[in-house]
Amino acid sequence: GMKMPSWFDLLCIPIDTESEECVEDFRAGVKKVHQMIDDVVANLGCAPSRVVVGGFSQGGALATQAVLSYPQKLAGGVNFSGWLVE
Repeated sequence: GMKMPSWFDLLCIPIDTESEECVEDFRAGVKKVHQMIDDVVANLGCAPSRVVVGGFSQGGALATQAVLSYPQKLAGGVNFSGWLVE
């Protein structure tokens, strides 16, 4: 796929979780969101349990996976017109 200014490159539609090539950018995006959450917690001094992550379309898919895979409990997640990848 062509690199686009988006959260992750869509090489496969639907995303094939069995193909590392198809999920590599997606997983890198999840790590970026986890880092953003870590930064908010560290810089603002708020508990992860007060953080809500949300997104639209690709961002919704990414937000959902980030919330479900974050190592600590978050306040919630919002997914507008996204999908579940993993």
